[in-house]
Amino acid sequence: MAQQNYIVVGAITGVYGIKGWVRIKSWTRPEANLFDYQPWLLSKAKGRPTRQLHAQTDTKQSNVELDSVKLEAYRSNGGHMMVKLSAVESRDQAEQLVGRQILVAQQSLPEAGKNEYYWTDLIGLSVRNKRGVVLGKVKEMLETGANDVLVVAGDRERLVPFTQGQVVLEVDLDQGLILVDWDEDF
Repeated sequence: MAQQNYIVVGAITGVYGIKGWVRIKSWTRPEANLFDYQPWLLSKAKGRPTRQLHAQTDTKQSNVELDSVKLEAYRSNGGHMMVKLSAVESRDQAEQLVGRQILVAQQSLPEAGKNEYYWTDLIGLSVRNKRGVVLGKVKEMLETGANDVLVVAGDRERLVPFTQGQVVLEVDLDQGLILVDWDEDF
């Protein structure tokens, strides 16, 4: 049986009301796409629900204890997303879920389009500049609002803007390489 990889696509960030609803944060773009990927699995371990959790190298998870949950209903209210999970009927039960990550099977995500990449596919790739100098490997990704940023760990940590055609010249997933126009002294 093939090993299953899971991708962190969101987190439970709080409770909403008294009937078991929870607030969530989605890492998908657009955020509502989170509801298209089913079934959801919740990490048993709680963590700080930030975008950073999605971007770290532990986003490909296997042999991790997960709870399968069924989405009963969802809605948006004032820019916040709320969900009702089956078998969660009270605020007390909902509070037990705060901080847990929402994962889906990697195979349930649609194939990325041309020149589009899932962050999880970029993490771990080697980064080399035009001069052939290896800067390191992608440790994580950051979202800055203006553009995404590669956090490259090598002889030192570098923050490299993920701007395709400008800084990022080529992404070769098969070779595990990102070619960048970036000076090694930056």
